[in-house]
Amino acid sequence: MAEARRTVTIQGEVFALDDIEAAHLSRGLTGGLLDLRTTDGEEHTFQLWIRDSAADHAAYVVLKYECGCYSESWPRGWGGGSGS
Repeated sequence: MAEARRTVTIQGEVFALDDIEAAHLSRGLTGGLLDLRTTDGEEHTFQLWIRDSAADHAAYVVLKYECGCYSESWPRGWGGGSGS
């Protein structure tokens, strides 16, 4: 039996986690702008509403904890990082 591919659904689009080359979330207070690049060179951008949308929050959690190429940044002076 073949192993099932792990996927994430972002606003109706399904991506295999193994096909995601880079995922970066520019954070804001209630969500952020997600830039996603797949191994076939396609780039996707999504506005995630992490606080207000259960589906967006679920996608965020999967990307953050299951995708090996996830990163995020916060506007200067905001929480979320230790800042230097």
